[in-house]
Amino acid sequence: MLRISSIALMALLTACSSVPIAESEARPIPPGRVHEAKFVRAADGLSKVVFLRDKGMSGSACDVHVYIDNTLAFTARPGEGVDVFLESGEHFVRMDMGAGLCPAASVSTDITLKAGEGRAYRLGFQANTGLSLVRLR
Repeated sequence: MLRISSIALMALLTACSSVPIAESEARPIPPGRVHEAKFVRAADGLSKVVFLRDKGMSGSACDVHVYIDNTLAFTARPGEGVDVFLESGEHFVRMDMGAGLCPAASVSTDITLKAGEGRAYRLGFQANTGLSLVRLR
């Protein structure tokens, strides 16, 4: 009985977390949800920053809005990704969720980029901590 309860608890906790995706499997965010086109235009000297929204049941009905330097850059849904191009230097990145039945949540970080540097971030949702913005590389 204890073994069955443990397995059920593990299954429940696992179902409440989102699952990371690889860059190769990410669907592109449609242009209608890219709110600031300047962020998705590549140019010499800019750093490429990849944002990947987890897939899975947890948080799947909720859009995640990503702000770069306090400007709404894009809105991501599960399994989507986008390449953003930023100047070297310091940037403020914030991820918000919360409309309708979705819990109000926000997470942010400062990033400092060198010219031409590449980065990738995971936009996830964990049952025990809520939204997560995790650097992958």
